[in-house]
Parts: sequence; structure tokens; C-alpha cells
Amino acid sequence: MVVLKVKYFADVLEYVPSHRGKGMMLIYKGHTYWHITSKTRWYCSKKKKGCRAKIQTAPDGELVAVIESHHNHPPPTLYRTEDGNILRSIEIHQNARGNGFSLVYGGYTFSHMHTNNKTRWYCSKRVIGCKAKIITTPDGELVQVTGEHNHYPPNLYRTNDGRIVRLSRY
Repeated sequence: MVVLKVKYFADVLEYVPSHRGKGMMLIYKGHTYWHITSKTRWYCSKKKKGCRAKIQTAPDGELVAVIESHHNHPPPTLYRTEDGNILRSIEIHQNARGNGFSLVYGGYTFSHMHTNNKTRWYCSKRVIGCKAKIITTPDGELVQVTGEHNHYPPNLYRTNDGRIVRLSRY
């Protein structure tokens, strides 16, 4: 799978399925927006973190107004896959044992293997034969995604302090 970093500069609205698969997400000038009750008023996806940016669209999807343009954060890093899907950036966290790092990408977890001018990450289910792997630069930029997963993604949960934990299955 080839994955390209997406850069947005123009005043173009792009509607994409949300990363949770519920509804649509709007991308405008590199920032992501979602709607709460109205399908024409869009709030920055970082609203819960205090960002007040919002825009209004017409029912046909055209931009009507930028109600508040200032964001209190940089735009997220977004990636476009070969089939046109938009993915949010990868997330790197300290692993549950506290002795290394885990990468979360597309709902799957990856383990860090080694670093030189590129960092290699292998699917956490490598021991059961999963061949999926990721290569990043040392500063976390996605370079390459290869292989397909042969299993379902784990149940992951984000805690209030931002940590990602794996929920056990009963």
C-alpha cells in the first residue's frame, strides 16, 4: 500500500468518512471538522481541547462562512491511501509495560524493532503470522505501509489522560 502525506493550502472543502465510521468529517485548510447537531455548522475536531474554530456550509456542501478561523493547535498530519481514503497520523505511545513504544495506525498496534535512518514497526500480532509492517522516519513521519493484517484490530480505548489501552476480550 502506498501512502502519501496530504498537504492542504487552498480554500477547498473535502468531505470524508469519519475515522470512527460514523458520519462525515470535513477537511478545510488542513484542519478537520465535525458537526454536532446541525449538518451545516462544523466545529474543529479539537473543540474538546478548547479550539473555537468553526465554519458554516450550505445544505449543498458549499462554504458559506468561516465563523471563527483561529485554531489553538497546528493541523493534524493526514495521509491519503492509494484508494483515496484519508487517515489521521500515526500515534506513538509508551507501551503498556513501560519498556518501549507502540505505534497505533488504522486501529492496529505495532511494535518498534530498530532505528537507523528509518524506524521499522511490525504488527503486534507478528507471532501469529501477521505480515503487516510500517516504516517511519525517526521523527515519526510515515514512509511506507506494507502487508495485510490476517486478524481483526484489537479493542483499543483512549483514557482521559490520552493513553491508549487495549481492552481484553471475554
